[in-house]
Amino acid sequence: MDEELANLLSEYPELSKENLAEIDEHIAVIMMVKGTEEDGVTPFWSFVAIPPTQLYGFKKAQAKGEAFFVDDYGEILITGPGKEPPPEAIEEIRSKYGFDPEFEKKAVQQFLEFKKGKDDEKQTGFLMAKIKEMKEKKDKKD
Repeated sequence: MDEELANLLSEYPELSKENLAEIDEHIAVIMMVKGTEEDGVTPFWSFVAIPPTQLYGFKKAQAKGEAFFVDDYGEILITGPGKEPPPEAIEEIRSKYGFDPEFEKKAVQQFLEFKKGKDDEKQTGFLMAKIKEMKEKKDKKD
């Protein structure tokens, strides 16, 4: 885990390493990534499932604007050549995984609201209840 992210999460002692591992096991943020292949010329697009604890490092790498391997941060769900994914690829990700292109903006807003009320134990309880609920759903499928 990224050191800066670990420091940020240390503000929330309720989120132990075990809790974070469990979150990563059940939740992923799907991001659309555009870039160039290793040759520095050929464009590609990818949809990547990034575990929450890897998201901060991914966004940092992306912000640097330097080359990095997308699969170092998550699982590539679908990828292809070109600057933009075709509509069928977007629809596949949307229907299969519930991809929402506005997710990042919504997530930042929710995090800021959560952080404002971080002293409220209900926030942490709600998060842990959601994790338990997702785990139970997954266990029923398996």
